[in-house]
This record gives sequence, C-alpha cells and structure tokens, in this order.
Amino acid sequence: MPAPPHDAPPPAAPTATLWAVDLVKALAAQLIVWHHFVSYGPLVKTLRPYAPALVDWLYIDARMAVQAFLVVGGFLAARSLAPQLDAPGPAWDGRRVATLAGRRYRRLIPPFFVALALAIVCAALARAVLADPDTPAAPTFRQVLFHLLLIHDITGTEALTTGAWYVVADLQLFTLLLGLLWLAQALARRMGCGPAPVRAALVLGLGALSLFWASRSPALEAWALYFFAAYALGIAAQWAAWAAAPAPNRAGVATLLALLLLYALALAVDWRERPLVSLLTATLLLWGARARCPFGPRLQACSAGLSRISYWVFLIHYPLIMLFGVVVERLWPGQPLPAAAGLLAAWAATLGLAHALQGAGPAALFSRLLDVLRRLALLLVLGVIVGPGVVDAAPKPRPCASAGKDAAHTLAPTPAKADTPGAQTTFAQAPLDAPCGGPASRIQRSFRGTVRQPAPSRGRSAAPALPELRLRAAGHEDAAAISTLISDLAARFMAADCDAEARQQLLSTMTPAAIRRYLERGYRYHVGEIDGRLVGVVGIRRHAPTHTHIHHLFVAESEHGRGYASRLWAHVRAATAADDSGDIAEITVNASPYALAIYRRWGFLPDGERREQDGLVDIPMRWTQAAQARRSDDFLPDVPPA
Repeated sequence: MPAPPHDAPPPAAPTATLWAVDLVKALAAQLIVWHHFVSYGPLVKTLRPYAPALVDWLYIDARMAVQAFLVVGGFLAARSLAPQLDAPGPAWDGRRVATLAGRRYRRLIPPFFVALALAIVCAALARAVLADPDTPAAPTFRQVLFHLLLIHDITGTEALTTGAWYVVADLQLFTLLLGLLWLAQALARRMGCGPAPVRAALVLGLGALSLFWASRSPALEAWALYFFAAYALGIAAQWAAWAAAPAPNRAGVATLLALLLLYALALAVDWRERPLVSLLTATLLLWGARARCPFGPRLQACSAGLSRISYWVFLIHYPLIMLFGVVVERLWPGQPLPAAAGLLAAWAATLGLAHALQGAGPAALFSRLLDVLRRLALLLVLGVIVGPGVVDAAPKPRPCASAGKDAAHTLAPTPAKADTPGAQTTFAQAPLDAPCGGPASRIQRSFRGTVRQPAPSRGRSAAPALPELRLRAAGHEDAAAISTLISDLAARFMAADCDAEARQQLLSTMTPAAIRRYLERGYRYHVGEIDGRLVGVVGIRRHAPTHTHIHHLFVAESEHGRGYASRLWAHVRAATAADDSGDIAEITVNASPYALAIYRRWGFLPDGERREQDGLVDIPMRWTQAAQARRSDDFLPDVPPA
C-alpha cells in the first residue's frame, strides 16, 4: 500500500508497519458496506425471512466496525504529522496549520463531489423506476452548497448520501490534531521542556474528556471531540509502536498505557462494546507495527488492494445499492434469488467502480463519472423496457414469509432506562409500519408532524388515497379495545421466541386492567381510528418536564406500510410539546432490533447496547432536538486517495 495521503510525508519505516492497517481497513470497510446494504432499499425485506440471523447481525453488530476506522484514522494522522512523541519535529505555527488543513480539505473534496453527483443522479433514476421511502428527494441548492463546504452536519442539513457527515468529522479531527501539535510546541517552549510530556498530556486530556463526557452527549455529535477518544487511541498506538526505532518508544508506551487505563475505567463504570472494539483495533495495530505479516503474499496483496480503495467504496456504495435495489424490485418484486443477485451485483459494481476511480486526477474523475452515468442510464432503460415482471401499477406490499416476527417487532420486558426506582416495568414496542418490518433507510428524515406520501413514478398510476386517520386522546373506556389490539399482536408476533413464563409476563402487562392502571398512574394513550375502528395506539409516560418515554406503539397488521405509525409519532411530539407550550428536550424508547430503522428515520439514536432477556430483545434509543437531523454510525474510512 502506498504511503497514506496525509499532508506530510511519513518518515522512513519498515513496510511491515502497514499490513495491520490494510487488514483492518479491508475487513471493516466490507462490514460497513454490507451493514448499509441490509439497511437501505427494498431488497433486504425480501431476503430477511431466509437469513434473519445474518441480516440482524449485519444491521446491529457490524456497524461497530466504525470504531476501527476512527482508531486507524488517528494512527495514520499521527504517523504523517508527528510519528514520534518525543521528537521535536517541524516548527508549528498558524500558517502551517492552515496550510495543512486546507490541503486536507482539497484532497477530500474532489472524491466527495463525484460521490455527491453520483448519488444525486442515481436517486433521480431510482425515483423514476420505483417509489421507495429510502430514496432521497431531489436536493436543494442549499444542501449541495453546505455539503461542498463541509458544514452540512454542523448546520443539521439532511445528508445526500450515507457517511457524508464523516467527511466533516475527518477534517475536524485532522485539524484538531494540527492544533494540538501547535499548542504543545508553544507550551513546551514556555515551560522549557521537551514536546513529549505536553503532547501526551493534551492527547490524554482531550481523550478522557471525549471518553467520559463528549461521546455520551448527542448534542456534540457534529464535532470532533465526540469521536476523539478512539482517534486518540490510534495516535497513542502510533507513538508506542514507532517502527523506525529498534524498540518501542517508552514515552509513547507510557501514553498508551495511561489511555488504556482510562478505557478500562470507562468500561468498568459502563460496559460498552464500542470502546472494546477500539481497544482491540489499537492492539492489532500495535502488534502489526512490530511484527511481520503472518499471511501469504496473495492475501496480503488482496488486503492492500481493498484497503487502497476503501474511501471510494464508502463514498459510492449507497448510490449503487439504491439504484440496483429499485431496479431489481421493479423487475422481480418479492423474489429472493434476484434480490440476492442484486445485492451481490451492487457489491461487485461498488468494488469495480472504486477500483476504476482510485488514483484518478480531478479531470479523469469527471470523465470516468460521466462514462459510468451513461452506462447506468443505458442499462436502466434496457432493463425497464425488456425486463420481465414490469407492470404499470406499483407492486403491492408483500406478506412476510416468516411466522410474523418480521411484521410485528418484538418487545422486551426490560425496565426503561430512564424509569424512576420502583416504576412499572415498560416494554420496547416497535411501530408496525413496514410491510415486512425489515431494516429501512439509515438516512434520517424529519416528518415535522406530517407524513408525505411518495409521489407516483413516471408511467405508473397514482395509488388510491388512504382513509383518513383520526387521532385522539384515549380514556378508560378505550382500555378494552387497546388491550385487544396490542395483546393480539404481542401473542402472535412478539412472544414467538419467548419461554412460557416470559410470554405470560408480557401479556399480563397488556390486559384491560393493566391499561387502566397505566392511565391512573399518569401514562397517556393516544389512539388512531378509521371510520370508528381502532387501528393504532401509542402510550407515553412523562418522567420529567423535559423527558418522555414511549411505552407502547402499535399499528394493526392490516394497516402496515401506510404511514400510520409515523402519524402517531408526530401526534406524540405535538401533544407532548403542547403541554409546556414549548419543545420537549428528549424522548426515549426501548426498541426491538426490527424497529431500529423507523425510529432512526424519526431521529432516534441508540442510547445503549443491545439487551436480551428470556428471548426478548431491545435497544435503548433516544430522540433529542439536537440529534433530530443527525445521522448515526455512518462512517467513512479516514484515508482518501492520494
């Protein structure tokens, strides 16, 4: 692999230093790509009943690989800017910091611009083929401008492609390290000491601040400090493993050990999987810097090749899966073999296009992009014209192939994270608002109290208007109807994998008497009716003036896929905010794995690790005003092409 394209050439070091970096980037990149492949588009809804465990693992656990990219990013940034902790290095001043930061921006923007153009064109083609909720709308001038200025995440502008916000994080983290090196030099001169203790203190201090505070504050997700704990671990690993020295650097080892102690303390206080992934990645990088590659030359070359194109892979995979997904769904709706072939074809196209774009200059990039777009348009036209299964009407929602677990999301009898001591046990309900309950878009959109129906595609008749949903507050007289709706769904779908005791406990919390007790204790229920028939219900509890917890959220199976759950969510926000004549600071829910997609679409972010009890699974999630327009866990690798 060539030298990482950071803004200062690294000193000479053995080539074995980077085999671990290549391995981490190659594996983690593919995990994140497939995580997104099962998060977007209609194909995963077809495939999930045939491989539910694999899809769930890719959707929930594979995203942990983003931590590896943060650690690798810090490792490579330190390798290029300050590879040795106690070496004086070049003179740092404001002009040098600005020059290197500007150079970094200029290297990030050309590939990012090409990816944005590809995403916009592919989204337009996808909208012409099939109306799918995961396909973004046409962008505004403001969106494109803010993306090119890399301020879209800071301003809360909706992303045009997955992982776009990490380009902002990359520039911020790199610039923050430049500022730390400049500040360390100034402080060392004033204190009359070497740079090592000051650099170590600054990195450890900011790393601790990020680990114990910033990374737990969703309002800070748009800023580098939120991610700096993992980035600092990579910096310390490079300082400890400085491979040009015959032995590990003592000052660097001491810094790394101090940071490892901070991580151990953080895990002891609150066990989290992401810091553990960061620790394992740093350990592998440290070992790889001092050891020869244990793999053969072919595997090593494959790893280096995948690592080299990883930045392009992350920039372009979303437009391709978006386009391939709607085309396959249009031609072969609900058929598993074409759906699987479509995912594999999107993956192969991603790798092939990334390889073609890697290393190209700006002029060659646009030329190759135009050639790719021409071929995509030609294939799209030919496929839609002559492909089998093309119909004029939109395909109807497919029934789930499983026993129903995919249509009604599970709920787990675990206490709500924000419940007060002694509070009634709450459950993680999923809004039943998708035909098959599978993962959907990870690009979150704000509904702002309304639900927009997808516009009909060209050449297709518009869908009939949906019946009007009447929303109102529920009273004690509604307890029996609410219990009937949610108990039936729970018995058929949610308790499928539970033992008898857990099933009985679950259903005992949904009886008419239990619903009345909730109402008496201050829980508030809202119901949705169509022609007097109860089709949806949401139950909430106020824990504090600025905190509300969603206790129940159900939609009748016959009404799935019509946006009624989103109407209930919008009603919750409007009704809750109206109580205080203001906005609610946060709303929490314990969501099932199958409900993650729709909660993310509403602006919820994970607020803890996955929990399991007696076969019931939930994940704590939190919605805040600051995080409403934010994206979660969509990362790009740190190193762009040279």
